[in-house]
Amino acid sequence: MAVKFRLPDGSDSDLVMHSYNGFPTATADEFRQLLVALAASGPNAPKPTPLEKFFETHPIAKTFLTAEKPAPVSYATMPYFGVNSFKLTNAKGDSTFVRYQMVPEGGAQYLTKEQLAAAGPNYLVDEIRKRVGGSPVRMKLQVQVADAGDKIDDPSIAWPDSRKTVELGEIEIDKAARPVVHADRRACRH
Repeated sequence: MAVKFRLPDGSDSDLVMHSYNGFPTATADEFRQLLVALAASGPNAPKPTPLEKFFETHPIAKTFLTAEKPAPVSYATMPYFGVNSFKLTNAKGDSTFVRYQMVPEGGAQYLTKEQLAAAGPNYLVDEIRKRVGGSPVRMKLQVQVADAGDKIDDPSIAWPDSRKTVELGEIEIDKAARPVVHADRRACRH
């Protein structure tokens, strides 16, 4: 999920989140190593594959990539989690670290295995277009507040659900973008 805020001073600020609370690696360099290992680990790669070797020293990445995740009913029915920590400072100069989250208005909703088996390959795109065409999608924008001892510089470590959250507002999506046809004539969704 990506949200672009147009700020009063004319600048933009982007908020990028994904549907898993945490990240496979602690650093950008480790993430690059993961991508290289993935690319070198095709079906004909010798065993142990580069990815299997990477997993030996990066168990969080293995969990991130191999844990079974439920299929959402919709893009609008799944929570989204920011990867990075941000330092917020109030008017008094007091600072705290937070991570952004977007929570669906009606809570998280997932398909059963039977519903997923019956869903088409593009069910999420089709579903969100229909949903937004009927009524706006609303998500709560909130922050999860770091507690003493929480890793603020390691996105692979999710903070416990018991951490305080503060609602900042609501994101409303009231229309879907039209597909854009590129020069090679494939339709892309933007």
